[in-house]
Amino acid sequence: MTIKDFFSFRQNRFFWANILAMAVVVVGLLFGVLKGLDIY
Repeated sequence: MTIKDFFSFRQNRFFWANILAMAVVVVGLLFGVLKGLDIY
């Protein structure tokens, strides 16, 4: 996937919703792992 292809998706709301959901999941996983390690 090229940068040009990536930016051609900017008008696509579903694409941005997907990116946002992925970011939320990643942050949630990181937070969960850090909390889990803290408890461990």
